[in-house]
Amino acid sequence: AKLAAADYHLFSVAGQSNGWGYLGDRNEGLDEPVPVPEPGTVFYYDQAKDAIGDASALKDSAGGEYNGAVAGFLHRFAVDYVKATGKKVIFIHKSPGNSGVVPGVAYGGGNWPDTYRGELRTKFSAFQACAARRPEIAGRYAFAGMYWSQGEAEVFQLENRSKTLPELERSLSSLFDGFVADYGAAYAGRPGEMIRVVLVSVFAFGSMKNDRFAPDTVHWSASRDLQRHVAEAHPHARMVFFATELFFSQGVWQPNNAVHYKQS
Repeated sequence: AKLAAADYHLFSVAGQSNGWGYLGDRNEGLDEPVPVPEPGTVFYYDQAKDAIGDASALKDSAGGEYNGAVAGFLHRFAVDYVKATGKKVIFIHKSPGNSGVVPGVAYGGGNWPDTYRGELRTKFSAFQACAARRPEIAGRYAFAGMYWSQGEAEVFQLENRSKTLPELERSLSSLFDGFVADYGAAYAGRPGEMIRVVLVSVFAFGSMKNDRFAPDTVHWSASRDLQRHVAEAHPHARMVFFATELFFSQGVWQPNNAVHYKQS
């Protein structure tokens, strides 16, 4: 089904742990209420349970990928999208912490070319099989695009000089090529806008301790630039948020957490 005809619009959310979304204790860091979707409007696929759940009822983690209590920009996007389009939203997530984009290289977690790209493809296929068993969803959904939220892992490759900026840009662009190969045939949105890049790399932290913050560094700045460059150059990608370098001065990082930031 094309997007206009589909009742459900399917979005994949991929990248690192900021793809989960993070909120403050009672608000999104911007003195706004935590957005909660109306029942029956926003859904997620839980691969562990092989089930499509209602996001409005989700209070904890679904298969380690989507936490209803902290799903920041995802809830905000979905609530606004439903209001603007009248369509229902389904999320498929794959956001492993510390995951990088260079084959053979892992900082803490694994990497997308060797492992996670294939796992997301498997999860997408599992969702399709699950949706086929749901008569209210089968034949009524269309793949509307992918959100890519990732970047910190490349900072450390730049800092230890194991990879150069051009190498990292080529790796990210090649990964996006892979996503187009995996999902291009299913994509029903506007030409050239399959991948929406949410800039993640924010600021440096001083001592690998969560209670210390340091000023921005050339490596963090370069990692943001490489994401922008790839989003601008890749024919199927678009940058949809990019002002994360302002988060430090605005104080919207998570309390005692130097990597995850509050989202709206």
